[in-house]
Amino acid sequence: SDQQRSMVPDVDMTDFNGQKLGVSRQHLAIRHDRTGVQVVDLGSANGTLLNGTLMKPNMHYLVNSGDEIQLGKLIVNILFPN
Repeated sequence: SDQQRSMVPDVDMTDFNGQKLGVSRQHLAIRHDRTGVQVVDLGSANGTLLNGTLMKPNMHYLVNSGDEIQLGKLIVNILFPN
């Protein structure tokens, strides 16, 4: 969390060394709508990769189970239950 701005993230990456690995305070948004699950890089300082491809800031990308997202140097695997 960010004590100076009273901001508490929906998903806190502190336990995963997020700050040390380059995860921004407001790095990525995850949204679900009728088309599926989408991710949006929020203009993060260290960028986001989706399956090895750099995401453009503020663009919506559809993700599927098995996809890999890299936030800075932190790798997150997307898995949806069957």
